Amino acid sequence: MIEFLQPADKEVIELSDGLNENQIGRNITQLSDDETSIREGSVVILFVPEYRGSCEDESYDADQIRSIRKSFYELYLGNWNYDLVDIGNLNPGKNLSDTYYAFKTVLEEILSQKAIPLIIGGSQDLTYYQYRAFDQIETMVNMVSVDFRFDLGDSKEDLHNHNYLSHCIVNKPYNLFNHSTLGYQTYYNDQDEIGLLDRLFFETYRLGELVDDLRNVEPVMRDATLASVDCNSIRSLSLNNQVNMPNGFNEREICQILRYTGLGEKINSLGIFEINKQNNPLFNQLVAQMMWYFIEGYNLRMEEKIDINNPDFTRFTVPVDQDNLIFYKSELSNRWWVEIPYSNNQNNKLKQNTLLACSKDDYLDACDQNLPERWYRAKQKNLI
Repeated sequence: MIEFLQPADKEVIELSDGLNENQIGRNITQLSDDETSIREGSVVILFVPEYRGSCEDESYDADQIRSIRKSFYELYLGNWNYDLVDIGNLNPGKNLSDTYYAFKTVLEEILSQKAIPLIIGGSQDLTYYQYRAFDQIETMVNMVSVDFRFDLGDSKEDLHNHNYLSHCIVNKPYNLFNHSTLGYQTYYNDQDEIGLLDRLFFETYRLGELVDDLRNVEPVMRDATLASVDCNSIRSLSLNNQVNMPNGFNEREICQILRYTGLGEKINSLGIFEINKQNNPLFNQLVAQMMWYFIEGYNLRMEEKIDINNPDFTRFTVPVDQDNLIFYKSELSNRWWVEIPYSNNQNNKLKQNTLLACSKDDYLDACDQNLPERWYRAKQKNLI
């Protein structure tokens, strides 16, 4: 793994030496040539200056990575239990395919040590190899993209940042069970693509729907294996940036989403991509804060094991039409789950009843004789 990486530059290391003992820079481990082991549960930060897979802008400013790293190091630690490791920057290969190979190899090594890679930078085509890094450890993967568009594109074209999702869908091994898009804006998306994702029973959430109630993000992230954030989903005008996105999540909303991402106990990888589109000091500080909120959420995870004999959980059965929906509520966290029933269909992707994260509103909808959308899509997708 070391051969693909370049350590943080001396300027950042010198900055760390002068920081307060409770700031991140004084408490983060730098991976060196003679130290390749990473402790289980660590958050491993990897910067990726690779944009040749972008359809718009292949350029990047090397100073931006330094600026984000400095801003992150200057933040104070939360009440955290897990180690932070900065393994430096991925060295771009001579060809884009070389970078893809190195990127996937590094992620596989991090995941094999049961650590959490936190990827900063690069264009969003890297999400495909972020997903492929799970090929040997997950039979079914749930992916979440925070994005203003679906990036479905044409799978017959070479991989790029606007067609990575189609590559995830059509390329073997077929490990993608579910994909959720958070914050899409209809006028940036082809109606044919919206219809296709609906037929695949993938989940799509419009920007306005989530801004009205960001709590809808939490159940989606609770079931996710990995998350990918396109920084173009952040409203440019709120960052005094006169290019790109007039609409999108504001600073507080994107940080809340990243906190929900960290709280998702199944999420084992996060990528924050397309940072080169909004390169200014204010945005770089925001990326550092997004990293902080993800790590904060990760340290607050509650890995609740549902058991009908556990007094901390209450079981509710709600008849809706021909179905009996079984809900569970945690009396400790006030979170909700609903069972996805197992089918004897030989093509069924699930081998037993499984639990789907949901909200109290889903339970109330079922009580009103309306099938919850997440439950219906999960059940139908299970039979494809």
